[in-house]
Amino acid sequence: MKKTSRIIFNGIKIILGITLLVLSLWGINWNSLVATLSTIEIGWLAVAVLSVVVSLGLKVVRWHLLLRNYGIQVSFIQTASSFFLGQAANIILPVRGGEVVRFGWLRSQQDRGTAEIVTTIGIEKVLDLAFFLVISFLVTAYIPIQEIQKNTVGLAIGGAILTIALVAIIWLVPQIWESNRGRIEVKVPARFQSILAGFDRWISESKLVRQPRYLFPVVGITLLIWIVMLGTNLLLFKSFNLPTLVVAGALVLVAIYVGVLPALMPGNIGPFYFFANLALAPFGIDPQVRLAYAILLHGIVTLPPLFLAGCFVLLSRLQVSYPGYQKTL
Repeated sequence: MKKTSRIIFNGIKIILGITLLVLSLWGINWNSLVATLSTIEIGWLAVAVLSVVVSLGLKVVRWHLLLRNYGIQVSFIQTASSFFLGQAANIILPVRGGEVVRFGWLRSQQDRGTAEIVTTIGIEKVLDLAFFLVISFLVTAYIPIQEIQKNTVGLAIGGAILTIALVAIIWLVPQIWESNRGRIEVKVPARFQSILAGFDRWISESKLVRQPRYLFPVVGITLLIWIVMLGTNLLLFKSFNLPTLVVAGALVLVAIYVGVLPALMPGNIGPFYFFANLALAPFGIDPQVRLAYAILLHGIVTLPPLFLAGCFVLLSRLQVSYPGYQKTL
């Protein structure tokens, strides 16, 4: 029964995704679209692609830093291969299972660290959500869908609750644990002592993460990631000889973030095209140009992760086959 419900649910999502794709392409003059794409300034497009690679690299560095902060002794190649495999899964699969995939890939190469790896991914998501909410408030007046404008308060409340929950876990749980550790240990059977030891490690590592010298670099990298992602949108404006309006680039960033979150279809083509197109509508940009922009933006943000996933997974395999790579990477 559950399997049937899951199939029906995924089928509905894919139909919605295809519907958004059809709406995006409805009434488009294909000859005009091809002509628009042929006028792209390749130099600016190349720089936009480079900015995508830089933002992906920063995300890998951020996760690697978090993993090291939580005591996970992992090579950069292992971090990168796990991260990009998760990215590829999010792009290809009709569900958002990328985080599960990258967790499973990395955990399979570690003797321990289940709670630590899950915590690092959770910190990433909360930090990204916080910056997304900040940008959303800054561009609220330009959001073309009134319902989304109304729900920005709800999003802010949800984001604040998640942030408070994360802070409580990292800051309060260690204190509660230390004050009750002795009483708990007496009551826990011997066969579960290893779990207790693992929780002790997690508590100790969480105390380290609270320190500014561990926390500030991660927050700073997250800020830089969002600046670079915004820069990608602005660079693509330049390639179309469009005005580089920061508010337009930010609105595209927000709209796409919301649009691809449900993972309606493999590649998120329909939602991506629809919401990128919609975000540019308030700025009087020609529909042909809006669609061309959406097509190129989708290409430059989805193809590099897929390519890099293959490259880093191959390097990870080489690292396993030839342990000498472990020392240099």
